[in-house]
Amino acid sequence: MKHTMLKRMGAVCVALIVGVTVSGCFLLPEKKIEYSTATPDPRFAEFVEPLHVPLEIKTDTEGITRRMPTVHPTKAIYSGAYRNGPRDLLNELGNSYWFHAVMTVDQETLDRIKTLDNEGVIKLPGILPELQGHVPQECTFSFGVQNFSSATELLVDFERPFAINELAVSEDCSMVILRGEGE
Repeated sequence: MKHTMLKRMGAVCVALIVGVTVSGCFLLPEKKIEYSTATPDPRFAEFVEPLHVPLEIKTDTEGITRRMPTVHPTKAIYSGAYRNGPRDLLNELGNSYWFHAVMTVDQETLDRIKTLDNEGVIKLPGILPELQGHVPQECTFSFGVQNFSSATELLVDFERPFAINELAVSEDCSMVILRGEGE
């Protein structure tokens, strides 16, 4: 009888420990992701996008050409995130994403962009601060596009909605800085 009682007490203790551990996980506050949103480089506009999850910064060129097949990057660094948190069944509809990129492009891409109206550059696009460090100080950005629908029409060609919000070009560095969004 003592043996059975000890077994029951042991089982109850284990159940209590598991219960407290599991319920404690649900009671912990949601961890807030901290990123530097202060603009470290005064050449850039303020970064204003929402951050809900740790971001992955990518360097392959496929993420660029998938969104903009007429752009031919030789090097790229980019990131993006869904505005309402991770995409899942609960927030599938209306959950747009932001997309920021710094890329070196070929001459054909530069020539295509230069067919757009040049409206100059006052501030570089407000991209993720972690990407800003990949824009050399010696690059001169003298070409900027404000008519984003024409930029989107010229550069974007795919079935999922994607739009360019800001675009700055440095001809001397063959560099494009882009801020866009999609669904």
